[in-house]
Amino acid sequence: LLKTFKLSKKQAHEVVTGYLLREGQERIEELLTYCYDYWQKKLKTDRTAHLGKIIHKAIKEGWQVQTDLFREPVPTYTKIERPPDPTPEELSDVRKMIDKVLGR
Repeated sequence: LLKTFKLSKKQAHEVVTGYLLREGQERIEELLTYCYDYWQKKLKTDRTAHLGKIIHKAIKEGWQVQTDLFREPVPTYTKIERPPDPTPEELSDVRKMIDKVLGR
């Protein structure tokens, strides 16, 4: 927290003793990653952006990490086995059932 995310000792202590216990490790890690990415983009327009301040503000204000609304989910395909063709006997049985239902 101190070196990578540029938090002060006081801020890091707050994160570990308060927010981590209350929010959970997964949520804090997700927020840290989001803030780091946000900071990288912000540096392009504001060279004075400070990662520690962004993270502290995000945690204090309860920022919610959103998935990218414009990114399409990648479809996954599974191969479906095609059933075998019906045997002549099975076709005959189906024809008989159809004839029975239709009253032939």
